[in-house]
Amino acid sequence: MTEQQPPQSYPQHPYGPPAGQQPYPGQPYRPNAGAPSKGLAIAALVLAILGFFVVTVIVAVVLAIVVLVQSRDGRPRGKGMAISALAICALWVVGFIVLAVAVVNSQPERDSSGQVVDGGQVLVTGIRVGDCLTKQPDTSTQLTVEVTPCSKTHRQEAYANFDLGDGDFPGQAEVDRLAEGGCFSRFEEYVGIPADESSLEVFYLRPLEESWTADPGVTCLVSEGKSGTGSLKNSKR
Repeated sequence: MTEQQPPQSYPQHPYGPPAGQQPYPGQPYRPNAGAPSKGLAIAALVLAILGFFVVTVIVAVVLAIVVLVQSRDGRPRGKGMAISALAICALWVVGFIVLAVAVVNSQPERDSSGQVVDGGQVLVTGIRVGDCLTKQPDTSTQLTVEVTPCSKTHRQEAYANFDLGDGDFPGQAEVDRLAEGGCFSRFEEYVGIPADESSLEVFYLRPLEESWTADPGVTCLVSEGKSGTGSLKNSKR
């Protein structure tokens, strides 16, 4: 009788068979490539939910598409989250389109000098010097503001626009410092006296990190601190 050889045993290796050997019987070797794709899917979903700015929506769409392409081998790899991210981005796009149509249809009427003669809605980034705003804007949630002729009741008046320049975002504290300094230095040219001698209040709309690339501009606003009528230009108050 011949001695029967015991079946060959394979050492257990955490990442697949040793070099030069075929995959273990019944257990084909597949690298664990799902984790990176799942991370991209999570990032896409988060950016889509926070897609208030166009750039975040674009990045979310790109990441979601990358995840879906990597999922073509049949493994999930975060496919469900990627699809959800695309769906949310689609809703943002629809919202942007509706907003754009609304703004176009509610533009204020201006005279030949650019002054508002009939009120309407403008983008926050489209406020012009001399425009009077019915309410103090909240740029963290608002994309548009209502402007009205300064002869009618309003809350604030725009007196200067300027850009903070190109380059990388310098940090919110530095942006605020530059915006405040720029608005105070331009106050006298519009109102007629220096800001530190005035009883009026100064406000400014400045860019955030998320909007820096699209618009690094600052808009300076002046107010009596309450609603009123008439322009504050050359008021020397």
